[in-house]
Amino acid sequence: MTGIRYPQGETVHVPKPTVRPEKTRDANDGWQQLAMELRRAVNKIAAGKNLQKLWIWKENNRRAAEHAARATQASSSSTPAENLHFSPLSSLESLLSTVQTHGHPSEEPTRSTPSARDFVTAFTDFSPNSLKTVANFFSGVTGTKRATPDTAPESPTSAAARRRKLNSTAREEVREPGALYLPKDIHPEIMRLADAKAYVPLHLFTTAARRVLFHSGNLPMTDDKKGSLLDTSAAVFGTPEEQMSEAEWRDAVPFYSEFIAQTGDVDWSERWLEHFAFFMTTCDMSEDNWIPHRNAELTLRRSYRINPFTFTRELYAEEVRVQKEKIREEKEKLRDEKEKAWQKRMEEMSKKSVPRAPSSGPSGPPSSFRAGDPSRDICLICGRKGHRISNCTNSTFENGKATLCILVEGRYLQARDGRRICSGWNIVGSGGKKPCRHPATVLHLCSFCLSADHHSFAFRCLSRPSD
Repeated sequence: MTGIRYPQGETVHVPKPTVRPEKTRDANDGWQQLAMELRRAVNKIAAGKNLQKLWIWKENNRRAAEHAARATQASSSSTPAENLHFSPLSSLESLLSTVQTHGHPSEEPTRSTPSARDFVTAFTDFSPNSLKTVANFFSGVTGTKRATPDTAPESPTSAAARRRKLNSTAREEVREPGALYLPKDIHPEIMRLADAKAYVPLHLFTTAARRVLFHSGNLPMTDDKKGSLLDTSAAVFGTPEEQMSEAEWRDAVPFYSEFIAQTGDVDWSERWLEHFAFFMTTCDMSEDNWIPHRNAELTLRRSYRINPFTFTRELYAEEVRVQKEKIREEKEKLRDEKEKAWQKRMEEMSKKSVPRAPSSGPSGPPSSFRAGDPSRDICLICGRKGHRISNCTNSTFENGKATLCILVEGRYLQARDGRRICSGWNIVGSGGKKPCRHPATVLHLCSFCLSADHHSFAFRCLSRPSD
Protein backbone atom coordinates (compact mmCIF):
# COMPACT_ATOMS: atom_id res chain seq x y z
CA MET A 1 0.00 0.00 0.00
CA THR A 2 1.22 3.44 -0.84
CA GLY A 3 -0.07 6.64 0.75
CA ILE A 4 -1.00 9.79 -1.16
CA ARG A 5 -1.42 13.00 0.88
CA TYR A 6 -3.95 15.47 -0.48
CA PRO A 7 -3.91 19.22 0.21
CA GLN A 8 -6.67 18.87 2.81
CA GLY A 9 -4.38 16.64 4.86
CA GLU A 10 -6.14 13.35 4.19
CA THR A 11 -4.09 10.34 3.25
CA VAL A 12 -5.63 7.84 0.85
CA HIS A 13 -4.03 4.46 0.64
CA VAL A 14 -3.88 3.12 -2.89
CA PRO A 15 -3.19 -0.57 -3.35
CA LYS A 16 -0.07 -1.48 -5.34
CA PRO A 17 -0.69 -2.83 -8.80
CA THR A 18 -0.66 -6.57 -8.95
CA VAL A 19 2.25 -7.95 -10.95
CA ARG A 20 1.17 -10.97 -12.87
CA PRO A 21 3.89 -13.62 -12.75
CA GLU A 22 5.32 -14.81 -16.00
CA LYS A 23 3.68 -17.92 -17.33
CA THR A 24 5.76 -21.02 -17.46
CA ARG A 25 5.27 -23.70 -20.03
CA ASP A 26 5.47 -27.40 -19.48
CA ALA A 27 5.40 -30.36 -21.81
CA ASN A 28 1.57 -30.66 -21.72
CA ASP A 29 0.82 -27.09 -22.82
CA GLY A 30 0.71 -28.04 -26.49
CA TRP A 31 -1.72 -30.89 -25.95
CA GLN A 32 -3.95 -28.73 -23.72
CA GLN A 33 -4.11 -25.97 -26.32
CA LEU A 34 -4.96 -28.48 -29.04
CA ALA A 35 -7.72 -30.01 -26.88
CA MET A 36 -9.19 -26.56 -26.24
CA GLU A 37 -9.13 -25.69 -29.94
CA LEU A 38 -10.79 -28.98 -30.87
CA ARG A 39 -13.41 -28.48 -28.15
CA ARG A 40 -14.19 -25.06 -29.60
CA ALA A 41 -14.52 -26.60 -33.06
CA VAL A 42 -16.98 -29.22 -31.79
CA ASN A 43 -18.96 -26.53 -30.00
CA LYS A 44 -19.22 -24.52 -33.21
CA ILE A 45 -20.47 -27.58 -35.09
CA ALA A 46 -23.04 -28.32 -32.40
CA ALA A 47 -24.15 -24.67 -32.31
CA GLY A 48 -24.67 -24.74 -36.07
CA LYS A 49 -26.77 -27.87 -35.83
CA ASN A 50 -28.81 -26.34 -32.97
CA LEU A 51 -29.58 -23.30 -35.11
CA GLN A 52 -30.76 -25.62 -37.87
CA LYS A 53 -32.93 -27.59 -35.47
CA LEU A 54 -34.38 -24.35 -34.04
CA TRP A 55 -35.37 -23.17 -37.49
CA ILE A 56 -36.98 -26.54 -38.23
CA TRP A 57 -38.90 -26.39 -34.93
CA LYS A 58 -40.16 -22.88 -35.66
CA GLU A 59 -41.14 -23.90 -39.19
CA ASN A 60 -43.06 -26.93 -37.87
CA ASN A 61 -44.89 -24.75 -35.32
CA ARG A 62 -45.86 -22.29 -38.02
CA ARG A 63 -47.16 -25.03 -40.26
CA ALA A 64 -49.02 -26.63 -37.35
CA ALA A 65 -50.65 -23.32 -36.46
CA GLU A 66 -51.77 -22.80 -40.05
CA HIS A 67 -53.14 -26.34 -40.20
CA ALA A 68 -55.03 -25.86 -36.96
CA ALA A 69 -56.53 -22.59 -38.17
CA ARG A 70 -57.78 -24.18 -41.33
CA ALA A 71 -59.23 -27.10 -39.38
CA THR A 72 -61.04 -24.71 -37.01
CA GLN A 73 -62.69 -22.90 -39.81
CA ALA A 74 -63.83 -26.14 -41.42
CA SER A 75 -65.25 -27.70 -38.27
CA SER A 76 -67.64 -26.49 -35.69
CA SER A 77 -65.06 -26.67 -32.94
CA SER A 78 -64.50 -23.41 -31.14
CA THR A 79 -61.12 -24.34 -29.78
CA PRO A 80 -58.70 -21.56 -30.73
CA ALA A 81 -55.35 -22.31 -32.24
CA GLU A 82 -53.59 -20.58 -29.33
CA ASN A 83 -54.87 -23.24 -26.96
CA LEU A 84 -53.41 -26.14 -28.95
CA HIS A 85 -50.64 -28.09 -27.19
CA PHE A 86 -48.10 -30.24 -29.03
CA SER A 87 -46.43 -33.30 -27.77
CA PRO A 88 -42.97 -33.06 -26.24
CA LEU A 89 -41.53 -34.57 -29.43
CA SER A 90 -41.94 -31.26 -31.19
CA SER A 91 -40.62 -29.13 -28.36
CA LEU A 92 -37.45 -27.06 -28.67
CA GLU A 93 -35.90 -28.98 -25.83
CA SER A 94 -36.05 -32.23 -27.84
CA LEU A 95 -34.38 -30.62 -30.86
CA LEU A 96 -31.40 -28.86 -29.26
CA SER A 97 -28.05 -30.59 -28.72
CA THR A 98 -25.86 -29.58 -25.83
CA VAL A 99 -22.15 -29.90 -25.23
CA GLN A 100 -20.61 -31.17 -22.04
CA THR A 101 -19.48 -28.40 -19.72
CA HIS A 102 -17.40 -28.29 -16.59
CA GLY A 103 -20.53 -28.80 -14.52
CA HIS A 104 -22.26 -32.09 -13.80
CA PRO A 105 -25.76 -32.18 -15.36
CA SER A 106 -28.31 -34.52 -13.93
CA GLU A 107 -28.88 -36.16 -17.31
CA GLU A 108 -26.30 -36.96 -19.99
CA PRO A 109 -27.20 -34.93 -23.10
CA THR A 110 -27.23 -36.54 -26.49
CA ARG A 111 -23.92 -36.12 -28.41
CA SER A 112 -23.43 -36.28 -32.13
CA THR A 113 -19.99 -37.31 -33.42
CA PRO A 114 -18.81 -34.79 -36.07
CA SER A 115 -17.64 -36.16 -39.38
CA ALA A 116 -14.24 -35.38 -41.01
CA ARG A 117 -15.94 -32.93 -43.33
CA ASP A 118 -17.51 -31.09 -40.39
CA PHE A 119 -14.12 -31.02 -38.65
CA VAL A 120 -12.42 -29.45 -41.68
CA THR A 121 -15.27 -26.99 -42.16
CA ALA A 122 -14.89 -25.87 -38.56
CA PHE A 123 -11.34 -24.73 -39.20
CA THR A 124 -12.63 -22.11 -41.63
CA ASP A 125 -14.34 -20.39 -38.71
CA PHE A 126 -11.17 -20.25 -36.57
CA SER A 127 -9.73 -16.92 -35.61
CA PRO A 128 -6.19 -16.11 -36.89
CA ASN A 129 -4.70 -16.69 -33.43
CA SER A 130 -6.40 -20.07 -33.12
CA LEU A 131 -5.20 -21.18 -36.53
CA LYS A 132 -1.63 -20.07 -35.65
CA THR A 133 -1.73 -22.05 -32.40
CA VAL A 134 -2.90 -25.25 -34.13
CA ALA A 135 -0.36 -24.81 -36.97
CA ASN A 136 2.52 -24.26 -34.54
CA PHE A 137 1.55 -27.34 -32.57
CA PHE A 138 1.43 -29.64 -35.58
CA SER A 139 4.74 -28.15 -36.90
CA GLY A 140 6.41 -28.99 -33.61
CA VAL A 141 5.04 -32.54 -33.62
CA THR A 142 6.11 -33.29 -37.20
CA GLY A 143 9.55 -31.66 -36.79
CA THR A 144 9.04 -29.03 -39.51
CA LYS A 145 9.58 -26.21 -37.07
CA ARG A 146 12.12 -25.83 -34.31
CA ALA A 147 10.50 -26.26 -30.95
CA THR A 148 10.21 -23.17 -28.81
CA PRO A 149 12.62 -23.34 -25.87
CA ASP A 150 10.99 -23.93 -22.53
CA THR A 151 13.10 -21.26 -20.80
CA ALA A 152 11.71 -17.81 -20.30
CA PRO A 153 13.15 -14.95 -22.41
CA GLU A 154 16.30 -13.38 -20.97
CA SER A 155 15.80 -10.00 -19.38
CA PRO A 156 18.02 -7.06 -20.42
CA THR A 157 19.60 -6.95 -16.96
CA SER A 158 20.62 -10.61 -16.95
CA ALA A 159 21.86 -10.36 -20.56
CA ALA A 160 24.10 -7.42 -19.67
CA ALA A 161 25.48 -9.28 -16.66
CA ARG A 162 26.18 -12.37 -18.77
CA ARG A 163 28.06 -10.34 -21.40
CA ARG A 164 30.22 -8.69 -18.76
CA LYS A 165 31.56 -12.13 -17.85
CA LEU A 166 32.71 -12.95 -21.38
CA ASN A 167 36.02 -11.07 -21.15
CA SER A 168 38.27 -10.18 -18.26
CA THR A 169 41.89 -9.29 -17.46
CA ALA A 170 42.52 -12.46 -15.47
CA ARG A 171 44.76 -13.97 -18.18
CA GLU A 172 46.91 -10.87 -18.77
CA GLU A 173 50.67 -11.09 -18.27
CA VAL A 174 53.47 -8.54 -18.20
CA ARG A 175 55.18 -8.02 -21.56
CA GLU A 176 58.40 -6.10 -21.97
CA PRO A 177 58.52 -3.26 -24.55
CA GLY A 178 59.71 -4.49 -27.93
CA ALA A 179 59.45 -8.17 -26.98
CA LEU A 180 57.95 -10.57 -29.51
CA TYR A 181 55.03 -12.36 -27.92
CA LEU A 182 54.39 -15.93 -28.90
CA PRO A 183 52.57 -18.48 -26.74
CA LYS A 184 54.72 -21.24 -25.34
CA ASP A 185 52.02 -23.84 -26.03
CA ILE A 186 51.84 -26.03 -29.12
CA HIS A 187 49.29 -24.74 -31.61
CA PRO A 188 46.00 -26.75 -31.62
CA GLU A 189 46.23 -27.38 -35.38
CA ILE A 190 49.58 -29.13 -34.86
CA MET A 191 48.04 -31.29 -32.14
CA ARG A 192 45.23 -32.18 -34.56
CA LEU A 193 47.90 -33.40 -37.00
CA ALA A 194 49.30 -35.60 -34.24
CA ASP A 195 45.84 -36.95 -33.42
CA ALA A 196 45.34 -37.83 -37.09
CA LYS A 197 48.79 -39.56 -37.12
CA ALA A 198 49.96 -37.23 -39.88
CA TYR A 199 53.62 -36.31 -40.40
CA VAL A 200 54.57 -33.07 -38.62
CA PRO A 201 57.61 -31.40 -40.28
CA LEU A 202 60.25 -29.61 -38.24
CA HIS A 203 59.88 -26.25 -40.00
CA LEU A 204 56.47 -25.68 -38.35
CA PHE A 205 58.28 -24.99 -35.06
CA THR A 206 60.52 -22.10 -36.14
CA THR A 207 59.75 -18.67 -34.76
CA ALA A 208 58.59 -17.43 -38.16
CA ALA A 209 56.21 -20.38 -38.63
CA ARG A 210 54.84 -20.09 -35.08
CA ARG A 211 54.20 -16.40 -35.66
CA VAL A 212 52.07 -17.34 -38.67
CA LEU A 213 50.23 -20.02 -36.69
CA PHE A 214 49.35 -17.83 -33.72
CA HIS A 215 48.82 -14.47 -35.43
CA SER A 216 47.36 -15.36 -38.83
CA GLY A 217 43.60 -15.30 -39.07
CA ASN A 218 43.40 -17.59 -42.08
CA LEU A 219 45.61 -20.69 -41.96
CA PRO A 220 46.07 -22.84 -45.09
CA MET A 221 44.08 -26.06 -44.73
CA THR A 222 43.79 -29.19 -46.83
CA ASP A 223 40.99 -31.74 -47.07
CA ASP A 224 41.87 -35.17 -45.73
CA LYS A 225 39.98 -38.40 -45.13
CA LYS A 226 40.04 -37.57 -41.43
CA GLY A 227 38.83 -34.01 -41.92
CA SER A 228 40.35 -30.63 -42.67
CA LEU A 229 44.00 -30.54 -41.55
CA LEU A 230 46.77 -27.97 -41.65
CA ASP A 231 48.59 -27.71 -45.01
CA THR A 232 52.18 -28.22 -43.82
CA SER A 233 53.64 -27.67 -47.30
CA ALA A 234 52.29 -24.13 -47.66
CA ALA A 235 54.89 -21.49 -48.48
CA VAL A 236 53.58 -19.21 -45.73
CA PHE A 237 55.43 -21.32 -43.13
CA GLY A 238 58.83 -20.42 -44.56
CA THR A 239 61.77 -22.59 -45.59
CA PRO A 240 60.89 -26.30 -45.76
CA GLU A 241 62.84 -28.65 -43.53
CA GLU A 242 64.83 -30.02 -46.51
CA GLN A 243 66.42 -26.57 -47.00
CA MET A 244 66.59 -25.20 -43.45
CA SER A 245 69.72 -23.39 -42.34
CA GLU A 246 71.43 -24.40 -39.14
CA ALA A 247 70.09 -21.31 -37.35
CA GLU A 248 66.52 -22.18 -38.34
CA TRP A 249 67.07 -25.80 -37.33
CA ARG A 250 68.38 -24.86 -33.88
CA ASP A 251 65.48 -22.42 -33.47
CA ALA A 252 62.89 -25.13 -34.14
CA VAL A 253 64.37 -28.01 -32.10
CA PRO A 254 63.32 -26.80 -28.58
CA PHE A 255 59.66 -26.40 -29.53
CA TYR A 256 59.73 -29.66 -31.49
CA SER A 257 61.10 -31.40 -28.39
CA GLU A 258 58.21 -29.96 -26.36
CA PHE A 259 55.79 -31.31 -28.98
CA ILE A 260 57.42 -34.76 -28.67
CA ALA A 261 57.11 -34.62 -24.87
CA GLN A 262 53.37 -33.97 -25.17
CA THR A 263 52.74 -36.77 -27.67
CA GLY A 264 54.74 -39.64 -26.13
CA ASP A 265 55.98 -41.20 -22.92
CA VAL A 266 59.21 -40.45 -21.05
CA ASP A 267 61.32 -43.02 -22.96
CA TRP A 268 60.08 -41.62 -26.27
CA SER A 269 61.02 -38.08 -25.23
CA GLU A 270 64.50 -39.09 -23.99
CA ARG A 271 65.18 -41.03 -27.22
CA TRP A 272 64.58 -37.91 -29.35
CA LEU A 273 66.56 -35.70 -27.00
CA GLU A 274 69.55 -37.94 -27.69
CA HIS A 275 68.76 -37.73 -31.41
CA PHE A 276 68.93 -33.93 -31.52
CA ALA A 277 71.84 -33.74 -29.05
CA PHE A 278 73.99 -35.80 -31.41
CA PHE A 279 73.65 -33.28 -34.24
CA MET A 280 73.91 -30.22 -31.99
CA THR A 281 77.24 -31.39 -30.56
CA THR A 282 78.85 -32.65 -33.81
CA CYS A 283 78.01 -29.84 -36.23
CA ASP A 284 80.55 -26.99 -36.41
CA MET A 285 78.36 -24.31 -38.09
CA SER A 286 80.23 -24.49 -41.41
CA GLU A 287 78.14 -24.79 -44.56
CA ASP A 288 80.03 -27.78 -45.92
CA ASN A 289 79.60 -29.64 -42.65
CA TRP A 290 76.01 -28.55 -41.93
CA ILE A 291 74.39 -29.83 -45.15
CA PRO A 292 75.36 -33.53 -44.66
CA HIS A 293 74.33 -33.32 -40.98
CA ARG A 294 70.97 -31.79 -41.90
CA ASN A 295 70.35 -34.46 -44.54
CA ALA A 296 71.35 -37.24 -42.15
CA GLU A 297 69.07 -35.91 -39.40
CA LEU A 298 66.11 -35.60 -41.78
CA THR A 299 66.71 -39.08 -43.25
CA LEU A 300 66.89 -40.74 -39.83
CA ARG A 301 63.84 -38.88 -38.50
CA ARG A 302 61.69 -39.79 -41.50
CA SER A 303 62.86 -43.39 -41.69
CA TYR A 304 62.03 -43.85 -38.00
CA ARG A 305 58.40 -43.04 -38.80
CA ILE A 306 58.28 -45.99 -41.21
CA ASN A 307 60.46 -48.45 -39.28
CA PRO A 308 61.41 -47.43 -35.71
CA PHE A 309 64.95 -48.23 -34.55
CA THR A 310 67.10 -47.75 -31.46
CA PHE A 311 69.40 -44.74 -31.16
CA THR A 312 73.12 -45.51 -31.42
CA ARG A 313 75.93 -43.04 -32.08
CA GLU A 314 77.61 -45.49 -34.49
CA LEU A 315 74.52 -45.64 -36.69
CA TYR A 316 74.18 -41.86 -36.76
CA ALA A 317 77.88 -41.31 -37.52
CA GLU A 318 77.67 -43.75 -40.43
CA GLU A 319 74.63 -41.94 -41.83
CA VAL A 320 76.54 -38.64 -41.68
CA ARG A 321 79.46 -40.22 -43.55
CA VAL A 322 77.12 -41.56 -46.24
CA GLN A 323 75.55 -38.14 -46.69
CA LYS A 324 78.97 -36.50 -47.01
CA GLU A 325 79.94 -39.00 -49.71
CA LYS A 326 76.74 -38.31 -51.63
CA ILE A 327 77.34 -34.58 -51.53
CA ARG A 328 80.93 -35.01 -52.72
CA GLU A 329 79.81 -37.15 -55.67
CA GLU A 330 77.09 -34.67 -56.56
CA LYS A 331 79.60 -31.80 -56.53
CA GLU A 332 82.01 -33.66 -58.78
CA LYS A 333 79.25 -34.54 -61.18
CA LEU A 334 78.06 -30.96 -61.29
CA ARG A 335 81.60 -29.67 -61.85
CA ASP A 336 82.12 -32.09 -64.75
CA GLU A 337 78.87 -31.04 -66.34
CA LYS A 338 79.81 -27.36 -66.08
CA GLU A 339 83.22 -27.98 -67.62
CA LYS A 340 81.71 -29.93 -70.49
CA ALA A 341 79.23 -27.19 -71.17
CA TRP A 342 81.94 -24.55 -71.00
CA GLN A 343 84.23 -26.52 -73.33
CA LYS A 344 81.43 -26.90 -75.83
CA ARG A 345 80.74 -23.18 -75.80
CA MET A 346 84.43 -22.39 -76.32
CA GLU A 347 84.66 -24.72 -79.29
CA GLU A 348 81.61 -23.15 -80.87
CA MET A 349 82.98 -19.68 -80.20
CA SER A 350 86.35 -20.52 -81.75
CA LYS A 351 84.71 -21.90 -84.88
CA LYS A 352 82.60 -18.78 -85.40
CA SER A 353 84.87 -15.90 -84.36
CA VAL A 354 88.52 -16.96 -84.91
CA PRO A 355 89.82 -16.52 -88.52
CA ARG A 356 92.27 -18.92 -90.14
CA ALA A 357 95.87 -17.98 -90.63
CA PRO A 358 96.40 -16.87 -94.27
CA SER A 359 98.92 -18.69 -96.44
CA SER A 360 101.03 -15.56 -97.06
CA GLY A 361 101.50 -14.82 -93.37
CA PRO A 362 99.85 -14.95 -90.00
CA SER A 363 97.59 -11.92 -89.83
CA GLY A 364 95.39 -13.53 -87.16
CA PRO A 365 95.49 -16.34 -84.67
CA PRO A 366 95.41 -19.79 -86.19
CA SER A 367 92.79 -22.30 -85.15
CA SER A 368 93.20 -25.70 -83.63
CA PHE A 369 89.48 -26.62 -83.66
CA ARG A 370 88.11 -25.20 -86.91
CA ALA A 371 86.23 -27.66 -89.07
CA GLY A 372 87.10 -27.99 -92.74
CA ASP A 373 90.59 -28.25 -94.24
CA PRO A 374 92.98 -29.09 -91.34
CA SER A 375 96.10 -28.29 -93.38
CA ARG A 376 96.04 -24.71 -92.13
CA ASP A 377 95.33 -25.52 -88.44
CA ILE A 378 98.01 -25.39 -85.74
CA CYS A 379 97.95 -27.91 -82.91
CA LEU A 380 97.88 -26.60 -79.33
CA ILE A 381 99.76 -29.67 -78.06
CA CYS A 382 102.80 -30.00 -80.37
CA GLY A 383 102.74 -26.63 -82.14
CA ARG A 384 102.87 -28.26 -85.60
CA LYS A 385 100.73 -27.24 -88.54
CA GLY A 386 98.51 -29.56 -90.52
CA HIS A 387 96.31 -31.33 -87.95
CA ARG A 388 93.81 -30.54 -85.25
CA ILE A 389 94.30 -31.01 -81.51
CA SER A 390 91.93 -33.98 -81.52
CA ASN A 391 94.15 -35.80 -84.06
CA CYS A 392 97.53 -35.06 -82.46
CA THR A 393 99.72 -38.12 -81.90
CA ASN A 394 103.02 -36.31 -81.24
CA SER A 395 104.71 -36.41 -77.83
CA THR A 396 107.45 -33.89 -78.71
CA PHE A 397 107.74 -30.49 -80.34
CA GLU A 398 109.65 -29.95 -83.59
CA ASN A 399 112.73 -28.97 -81.56
CA GLY A 400 112.67 -32.36 -79.81
CA LYS A 401 111.43 -31.24 -76.41
CA ALA A 402 108.58 -33.20 -74.79
CA THR A 403 105.09 -31.78 -74.99
CA LEU A 404 103.50 -30.63 -71.72
CA CYS A 405 99.78 -31.16 -72.44
CA ILE A 406 97.44 -33.97 -73.49
CA LEU A 407 93.84 -34.19 -74.64
CA VAL A 408 91.48 -35.79 -72.08
CA GLU A 409 88.24 -37.51 -73.13
CA GLY A 410 88.81 -36.14 -76.64
CA ARG A 411 87.78 -32.65 -75.57
CA TYR A 412 89.70 -31.22 -72.61
CA LEU A 413 93.20 -29.78 -72.73
CA GLN A 414 95.08 -30.81 -69.64
CA ALA A 415 98.65 -30.48 -68.42
CA ARG A 416 100.49 -33.70 -67.64
CA ASP A 417 100.47 -32.76 -63.94
CA GLY A 418 96.61 -32.83 -63.97
CA ARG A 419 95.79 -29.14 -64.27
CA ARG A 420 93.02 -28.18 -66.67
CA ILE A 421 94.03 -25.55 -69.27
CA CYS A 422 91.72 -23.15 -71.09
CA SER A 423 92.02 -23.87 -74.81
CA GLY A 424 89.98 -20.82 -75.85
CA TRP A 425 92.33 -18.42 -74.06
CA ASN A 426 95.34 -20.13 -75.68
CA ILE A 427 93.85 -19.37 -79.10
CA VAL A 428 92.73 -15.75 -78.75
CA GLY A 429 94.46 -14.59 -75.57
CA SER A 430 93.03 -11.93 -73.29
CA GLY A 431 91.73 -9.83 -76.18
CA GLY A 432 88.83 -12.08 -77.07
CA LYS A 433 85.39 -10.68 -77.76
CA LYS A 434 83.78 -12.69 -74.92
CA PRO A 435 85.31 -13.32 -71.51
CA CYS A 436 85.84 -16.86 -70.33
CA ARG A 437 83.08 -18.28 -68.11
CA HIS A 438 84.68 -21.55 -67.10
CA PRO A 439 85.20 -22.68 -63.48
CA ALA A 440 88.16 -21.39 -61.50
CA THR A 441 89.81 -24.81 -61.73
CA VAL A 442 90.45 -24.23 -65.47
CA LEU A 443 93.66 -22.17 -65.74
CA HIS A 444 94.97 -19.65 -68.27
CA LEU A 445 98.35 -21.22 -69.01
CA CYS A 446 100.29 -21.53 -72.25
CA SER A 447 99.90 -25.09 -73.56
CA PHE A 448 103.47 -25.03 -74.86
CA CYS A 449 105.36 -23.87 -71.71
CA LEU A 450 102.65 -23.63 -68.96
CA SER A 451 103.40 -19.95 -68.45
CA ALA A 452 100.65 -17.51 -67.43
CA ASP A 453 102.35 -14.55 -69.13
CA HIS A 454 101.14 -15.31 -72.66
CA HIS A 455 98.83 -17.61 -74.60
CA SER A 456 100.01 -20.36 -76.97
CA PHE A 457 99.37 -18.66 -80.29
CA ALA A 458 101.47 -15.66 -79.26
CA PHE A 459 104.45 -17.96 -80.06
CA ARG A 460 106.78 -16.42 -77.50
CA CYS A 461 108.12 -19.74 -76.29
CA LEU A 462 107.92 -21.64 -79.56
CA SER A 463 108.65 -20.78 -83.16
CA ARG A 464 105.72 -20.30 -85.43
CA PRO A 465 105.43 -23.18 -87.89
CA SER A 466 106.25 -22.30 -91.47
CA ASP A 467 103.80 -22.56 -94.31
